[in-house]
Amino acid sequence: MKLTTEQEKILQLFLKGENIKINAFAWAGKTTMLNILANYSQSKKILVLAFNKSIADELKRKFPQNCDVFTTHSFCLKYTKPYLNK
Repeated sequence: MKLTTEQEKILQLFLKGENIKINAFAWAGKTTMLNILANYSQSKKILVLAFNKSIADELKRKFPQNCDVFTTHSFCLKYTKPYLNK
C-alpha cells in the first residue's frame, strides 16, 4: 500500500518515538493509519480504545495480535472493578 504524504509524515514521527495525535474526519483513514503503526510495532503491546462494542469487535479482527482492543467503558470497568467492590 502506498502511503499518502500525511501518512508518511505520521509514520516517520512514530518511528522517531514522537507522540502523535491523529485528528481527521470520518472515513479519512485514521483506523488504517493506526493499523499500519501497530504492524510496525509487533514487539510492543498496544492499547486500542473504541467508542462502542461493534467497532471494538471489528478492530479485534483487523488489528494484529499485539493489540488489546477494548471499548472505553469495558477498559475502565476491567481496571476499576476491584476498587468498586471494596
